[in-house]
This record gives sequence, structure tokens and C-alpha cells, in this order.
Amino acid sequence: MKHALIALGFAALLTSPAAAQQAAWSYVDTGESVALTYAIPDSDDGGPSFHCTRGEGFVHILFFVEHRIATDTPRQDGVWVDKKGKPSPWKGVLGVQSSYGSGAIKVVQDAGLAAEVTPDEMSGGSMLEAKVKPTAALLSAFSQGGVIKMSAYGETATPPPSPTDKVQALLKACAKPNA
Repeated sequence: MKHALIALGFAALLTSPAAAQQAAWSYVDTGESVALTYAIPDSDDGGPSFHCTRGEGFVHILFFVEHRIATDTPRQDGVWVDKKGKPSPWKGVLGVQSSYGSGAIKVVQDAGLAAEVTPDEMSGGSMLEAKVKPTAALLSAFSQGGVIKMSAYGETATPPPSPTDKVQALLKACAKPNA
């Protein structure tokens, strides 16, 4: 399901040449699920992605890195393992920072989120996934400034700011009803 959401976000971006030239953030609402994805125009490279099933009560944050934990091929049963033979998913930490404002009133939210790490078969690297409540201070700052920075395994992504109305729509859609 999550890979379908990501693909849907990238497909929406790629099918709209004008949108791809203007902004690299894509917001997709299927009614059942919502995704906000950053993709680099004219490239297969992806950046941070946020998605949920409507009303789930969590936002899934995805971050792709070139760092590879998995062995070169899965076991015969199709399960990916690391060099020690431990099957995926592995535990990792996703550094996320968001901010809004400027000067003396700049608000910065910084978090090291527990993440599951799985192989990214498309790129040969790894994908980190963390779950955060839509009401988290980190996401509140993202919704006010559109600024997000992610890092893991020595790799960092700082995409251009996201439209804040799209972040706010994502957080509203992901929140549990009557929460």
C-alpha cells in the first residue's frame, strides 16, 4: 500500500509537466489515503514523503538513502537480510528537523525518530520509515513553514519548502476523527 501511495505521488507529478516545472512537491488525496511527496523533476530520485490512510492517527514519513544495509540478494525464501543474517526490517534513526519564522522568533523542531529500515530495491539503497502523530510539534512546525530537513546514515535532504496548505491538509486528513 505505501509503495502504491509513493508511486501515485510520483505519477501525479510526472503527468503534470507545468506542475513539475513549478514545484517538486506533489499532494495526492485518493479519498482513502493521502500523500505529500517530494520528487526531483526530470529524475527518478525521490526525497521525503509523507502519507497515511485517512483518519489513521499517524503520518508515515519515508526517507530514501543510498546507504545499503541489505546483502546484494535476498535469501532463497525472498527475505532480505543484513550482513549478519538479520532479516529486514532493521532498526534505524531518522533525523528530522523543521522550522518556521526568522531571526529571534525562529522556531526549530528537531527529532531523532525511531524508524524501520528496509531495502529499496529500486535504487539499491535503503528506505527509512517513521510514524509520527499528526499533532507532533515537528509536523506542526512543518505545517507552518513548509521547511523540512531529513538525515540518516550521513546523508541529508533539504528540499525546497512545501506549500503549507498541503502540509496542513495532510495533517488534517491523517488525524483521528474527533481527536
